[in-house]
Amino acid sequence: MKTTPLVQANRDVFVVRRWRGCADGSWRGQVVHLISGERVNFTSDEELLAYIQRRLHTQGGNTSGRMGLR
Repeated sequence: MKTTPLVQANRDVFVVRRWRGCADGSWRGQVVHLISGERVNFTSDEELLAYIQRRLHTQGGNTSGRMGLR
C-alpha cells in the first residue's frame, strides 16, 4: 500500500492550539511549525499571524530545496 507523506517539501504546515488562560479568561495559544518542529506561544492573534508571516517569508527565500536549513 502506497502512503502519502504528511508534509510535502514545498509546503508549510502549522498546528495551532488555543485555550482560555487563567482566571482572567484571556486566550493563550501555541503554534507548531511541523517541518522544523519549532513551537511558539502566543497571547494574541497579532502575535500568531506575525510568527506565521515570518516563517513563510523565511521559507520563501530558501532556494536550496532543503526546507528548514539556513
